[in-house]
Formats: sequence, structure tokens, C-alpha cells
Amino acid sequence: MKKYGALVADNGGFFSISVAPDDRWPVGAFDHLSSISVTNFEVIQTTGPTQGPRSPGAPIVNAGADQFVSLGQSAQLRGAVLYTNTAPLATLWRLYAGPGTVAFNDANQTNSTATFSAAGVYTLLLSASNGVHTTAFDAVIVTVQDTLRLTITRSGSNVVLGWTGGRSPYTVQACPDLAVGQWSSVLTTNGTNARVSTPPTARFFRVQSN
Repeated sequence: MKKYGALVADNGGFFSISVAPDDRWPVGAFDHLSSISVTNFEVIQTTGPTQGPRSPGAPIVNAGADQFVSLGQSAQLRGAVLYTNTAPLATLWRLYAGPGTVAFNDANQTNSTATFSAAGVYTLLLSASNGVHTTAFDAVIVTVQDTLRLTITRSGSNVVLGWTGGRSPYTVQACPDLAVGQWSSVLTTNGTNARVSTPPTARFFRVQSN
């Protein structure tokens, strides 16, 4: 059996009561809805045509463009709020979804920074509220990449490679000519360093993460 929720509307020219399906209410909660009249309601607050939630000047929020950052780097948040009302305005950044935690430099400023505890895709929400209108929201998607950082040094007749970031297993590859781009695998390891014999001719090296 369908369950329903009630909606009361007063748009200045009429007063109506309607219902819509809503499983949060028990069955039969609105069986006597037709017996309710306008005299059963009490006005607790009135507002003029330029006051209250229907007044002009509601905030409009823009959280900025989606972006990519490397793990360990901060995302530069460049939000904006279009606002013409005179009521005090409060803005707030918060994490909506993501694989880790987020630390904001100042969550109450539209222009702020955010750092992330893990790689992945994060959704951040910027909200603006003045206590009069419905709170305005906008979202920005920040993709945090676990970028590999590689160092190469020579040690006698060997080339020593070390790296940070990424996930194991790692594959060390070599290429004789970057213009051709024919990379070949040298070795695969779960560690974060490798020692390779110095090739007889020039070689370029790179490390790929799983």
C-alpha cells in the first residue's frame, strides 16, 4: 500500500493541501486529510512581498571549475557567490563524497585551499545561507592523482632508479629514442627502487604503476 506525505501551499492567491507518495509515513496517516480546513492552521509568522523566502536577492553559488591535483598538493578553491540581499551571509566548504578526508585552509571563505588524505575523486560543496532564503549549493569535482616521482642516479656500472607515489607492482621500462617511443620492460618489482646495469648506448627510463 502506498504511503503519502502532505504538502500545504499558500502562494498568495490560493490555499491548497495535497499529498504525494512518501514511505516515511505510516499507512493511514492521511486518511482524514479531506476533513482538514483552513481554520485548522495557525499563522505563526507573516512576511511582506519583499521579505521571507520569496524576497529578491537569494544567493547564487558557483563552486568553480573541476580540477586535477597530485596527492600532497593543495587544490585552489575559487568559489563565488552572487548576492544582493542585505541579510548577513554565511558561506561554507565541506566534503560531500570522496575516498578520504579533506582539510580546508578556511572552510568559511569562498577562495580557499583543500588538501586530501588519499588519491581518488572528491566532490566538494560550497554553500551560502542568509537564514532567509533556501540555502544555495554548488559542487566542484577534484580528482587527486597519486603521481609517480622518479629519480635516476649512476652508481659505478649501474643506473639506480628510485621513486615515490603510485601503487605496486611497478614496471621499469627503457626506450632508446623518445621520438620513436618504443618502450620495453626491464623488470617488475613491488619495491620503490631498482638497480639496472648501465646500457651500452643511451637509454631513457620510466616507471609505470599498477
